[in-house]
Amino acid sequence: FARDAVQDVFLKFWRNRKEIDIQVSVKVYLYQAVRNQSLNLLDKQKNQQRLRENFLSEIKSIRVEGFEESNLNTEQIELIKKVWETVNKMPERRRLVFELHRKHGFSYKEIAKILEITVKTVENHMSQALQYLRENIEINKLK
Repeated sequence: FARDAVQDVFLKFWRNRKEIDIQVSVKVYLYQAVRNQSLNLLDKQKNQQRLRENFLSEIKSIRVEGFEESNLNTEQIELIKKVWETVNKMPERRRLVFELHRKHGFSYKEIAKILEITVKTVENHMSQALQYLRENIEINKLK
C-alpha cells in the first residue's frame, strides 16, 4: 500500500517534472505528495470495501428464482436442505464463491471481478467447496 503511494507519486513527479513549480524543497514536496496520495488510496479502499459489503448483502438477500418445493419429492427437499446447511458451515470466502456461482449463476470471471481475486482462486474455492460437500454429505444415508 505504502509502496503503491510512493510509486504513484514518483511516476507523476517524473512525468510532470517540467511543469512542476516547487516552492519548497523537493524532499518536502515529495513527502507531502506521498502523504496526500496515501490518504487518497485509503479513501478509495474504504469506498471499495463499502461497495463490496453493500453488494454482498444484496446478494445474500436474493432468493433463488424458479425454485418451488412443490415440484420436488421429500428426499430431494431433504438433500437440498442438507447441502445448504453444509454450505453454511464452509469458510466465508469459499461459501460466498460457491453461492455466487451455484445459487446466483455468476461465472468464475464475474466472481473474480466482484471479489477482486483471480479466476484461478475462484476455481480453487469451488474445487474445495465441492470436495467439502462430497466429504460431508452422504447421499446413501438420505435414501
